[in-house]
Amino acid sequence: MKVLIINKKKYKLPTKLNELNFVTGNSLDEILIDFKNDINNIECQKHLLAKLLNTNYDVINQIKDSNITSIIKNHIFFKDNLLPLYQFIQYKSQLLHYINIDDITVEKYGDIEIAIENKDYEEIFKNLYFKEKLPLIKKFLFKIFLKNNNKGVDNINYYIIKAAVSNYLEEINKLLKIYGLAENENIPIDQLNNEDNVNEDNNNPLDSFGIYHVLMNITDNNIKEVDYLMQKNLKVLLKYLFYLKIKNSKKVTNE
Repeated sequence: MKVLIINKKKYKLPTKLNELNFVTGNSLDEILIDFKNDINNIECQKHLLAKLLNTNYDVINQIKDSNITSIIKNHIFFKDNLLPLYQFIQYKSQLLHYINIDDITVEKYGDIEIAIENKDYEEIFKNLYFKEKLPLIKKFLFKIFLKNNNKGVDNINYYIIKAAVSNYLEEINKLLKIYGLAENENIPIDQLNNEDNVNEDNNNPLDSFGIYHVLMNITDNNIKEVDYLMQKNLKVLLKYLFYLKIKNSKKVTNE
């Protein structure tokens, strides 16, 4: 942490990755999006520095533009940083473990997708990390290395959540590719149980409509069947969608 003095008042500037909480980090991302990632824009730099120092725009205007540019251009947040995935973290005195994609259920997949779509990072965090049951000796050893955090998800390090989300999306995309269901793959959408509704140019229906829309269509709006599938491993659904893709592709070819 570095201290900047502006008009005789002290402001704390986080200078290390582990000093950046999630709320601040996410706000910086939003500012960059607003300015179309033009970090050379002095107005963008001023808003970024204001957020880093937890102050307002007027205070930043008291600093020379050249100094603002120097601070932002050399700040670690705006450099390409490797995002190490934390398999274990300690949160509110509990040892949490990162989710295993191989064990994810259809329901869990749907919950995470909705949370990501809504940018509900509290919900994302709860779904990507779960309470780990370990022998007492292992818990003791992990607690030696893990820093306790009792302040809530907003104060968790920004890079822990960002790395978790990034890794999750990468793993899910790999899984979808295995079953030919990645974003650029062609598979039947909308009324998936209707073989006459096949469009070779359509993308993955999981991205286009969401998991719940797909479930309602393949079960013909049967709530009991939807509930049954929700508890199944995600791979069970992906295998079935892959089957529909092959079946309908052959039908189109034969026609």
